Amino acid sequence: MSNHILESMKTLSYFCAVICAILLMGCSSVVQLTSDWKTAEITIDGNHNDWETSLYNLEKTNINIGVLNDTENLYICLISYDRNVRRQILDGGFTVWFDPAGGTDEKYGIKFPVGRPRKNRTMNVDYDNRPPQMPGRNDTEVDDIMPPPMPDNMDSLSWRSDFGDKQNKMLSMFNEIQFLGPEEKDVQLATILELKTIKVHIGMTDRAFVYELKVPLHRTDDFPFTIVPTNRKNIISVEFKTENISMSRMGMPAGGPGGRGPGGGGPPQGDRPSAEGPRVGYGGPGGRSAERDSNSSEPLELWVQITLASIVTSVQ
Repeated sequence: MSNHILESMKTLSYFCAVICAILLMGCSSVVQLTSDWKTAEITIDGNHNDWETSLYNLEKTNINIGVLNDTENLYICLISYDRNVRRQILDGGFTVWFDPAGGTDEKYGIKFPVGRPRKNRTMNVDYDNRPPQMPGRNDTEVDDIMPPPMPDNMDSLSWRSDFGDKQNKMLSMFNEIQFLGPEEKDVQLATILELKTIKVHIGMTDRAFVYELKVPLHRTDDFPFTIVPTNRKNIISVEFKTENISMSRMGMPAGGPGGRGPGGGGPPQGDRPSAEGPRVGYGGPGGRSAERDSNSSEPLELWVQITLASIVTSVQ
């Protein structure tokens, strides 16, 4: 009798261990990050200068992410050298989703930029080696916004500064923003110029595409949602998501407002980092991740779990 009970307990323990292992593997698609307490002013201008010591290098996604917070706001910086990511953001739009419960449900979203009309979207070509003028293409469009060859009569510093100004002037054309709720119909439109408590900006620095966001943790006149963590661990989940622009070129929707996929809220598929990425200084070791194949059309769908900082932990 006792041997039978002992064997049953061993079997139960084995199945419990297997279930725990499966659950841990299921959570491996979410990157774990820790926010720092904001101790200095952060200017939301599409420049990475304020984030030089606060970046996580996510090598498998070709992205650097910085996260800060105080009692009122969450600050996010995303930097990418991946040409395809930039193209997807500008063509199809870029949505940052929030789940205050720390899961992977697309509860509240901010879509900026919202993307361009399909007729103005770019073709998947190598713009570094393109001819001066392509048929049907307007060279004033912001497509891949990569630098042309440097003129012989201009020094490198002046050339980079001049082209950087042109890049950011073109990016300033993107001023529409969408606020997305849990339902497909929950879409509110605004322009970034009329917002007071939310700040968002995109820019180019050298070959880095920079996205900066300041979003209130609590509901405001500008922001219709509350994203304060609803769990005791003070964790909020954030998803960075682009639209599948290859589907858009064929006239196929990629999931409705905000680029929601069928069902929405599911964890991202594919190989994603499972642990906290290494903290890097900008341009330091690992600061620039190897670029993905620029011909790839795989959209970005990256969930991160962020442990918010508190005043108590920030002064210890």
